[in-house]
Amino acid sequence: MKQQLSLYRSPCLTNHAFSRMIERDFSLSDVDFLFQNGRRQKQNNVIKVSLNRQDKPKKKPTRKQFLGLLDSTMVLDLDGRTVITIYDNYGAQPARLTH
Repeated sequence: MKQQLSLYRSPCLTNHAFSRMIERDFSLSDVDFLFQNGRRQKQNNVIKVSLNRQDKPKKKPTRKQFLGLLDSTMVLDLDGRTVITIYDNYGAQPARLTH
C-alpha cells in the first residue's frame, strides 16, 4: 500500500518507507521537501535523492529545515515517485528539529 502526501508532484510512500520515516524521525514535510529539492542520481535500479550544502532549493526553506535535512538520502523506485526508504548518511542521529 502507498500513502499519498499531497496532490501536486508529491511522492508515494511504501509501507516500508513510512515505517522508516517514523523510526528515523522524518516528518511528512521533510519527505516532501527532500523530494522537491534534492539532487537525483540513478544508481543500481533506484533513484537516490539527497540534499547537500551546495544544493540550492527551488523554494526558500526555513534554515532549520534545510540544515536538518543536509546529508539525508531518500531512495525512490525508477518511477521517480515511489519512496522505498529514507535515511541520514550520518547513521544514528538524535531527533530532528524540523517538526
